[in-house]
Amino acid sequence: MGKKQNLPFMIDGIMNFNMVSKSGDIYSGDIVPTTEPDFSFELYVGSEQECYIAGLVKIGEKAQLRYQDILDGHCFFNLQ
Repeated sequence: MGKKQNLPFMIDGIMNFNMVSKSGDIYSGDIVPTTEPDFSFELYVGSEQECYIAGLVKIGEKAQLRYQDILDGHCFFNLQ
């Protein structure tokens, strides 16, 4: 069996992001990034990146941010 590859998610701007509720519903509305730090980076398994993004979710909802790349891969980020 071959060696497992650790390929990055190439994140360049916010256009491939959605806010997702705990039950899996996708929130409608705009998502807005801040200008600093830059919202363009490579993200590997186990790595961290600090960015700021704004969107509206229900009060008390533990929503996640879903990133979906052009090859239909996706990952979820917990929001604080």
